[in-house]
Amino acid sequence: MRKSVAIAAGLALCLGGAFSTPSLAANQPPRVQGMSCLTAAAKVGHARTWQALYWGWQKNELDERLNDQFLQAPCFTTQATCKAWLYWAQVDYPNEIQMGFCKQGQPYG
Repeated sequence: MRKSVAIAAGLALCLGGAFSTPSLAANQPPRVQGMSCLTAAAKVGHARTWQALYWGWQKNELDERLNDQFLQAPCFTTQATCKAWLYWAQVDYPNEIQMGFCKQGQPYG
């Protein structure tokens, strides 16, 4: 009887600990909207504008490339929002054609 109570208590502690750990969602950045580079530059100045560049696509269950490609280069007023946007672009379109990155200063276009 004592042994089964100890096992049940140990199992409850293990399961309770597993469910109390932070989820992945807590570590993910928020989804943010990009803006035009002219709008971002008007807010913080040309030299402090951040621009992301990402080009990727999705695949189906058979590892076949889907036709819809994702190519965007939005601007942001902070590096943190640029990186948050880039994170979600890589999650949503995980197959990169060109390495995605954020660059400060001279926008790409």
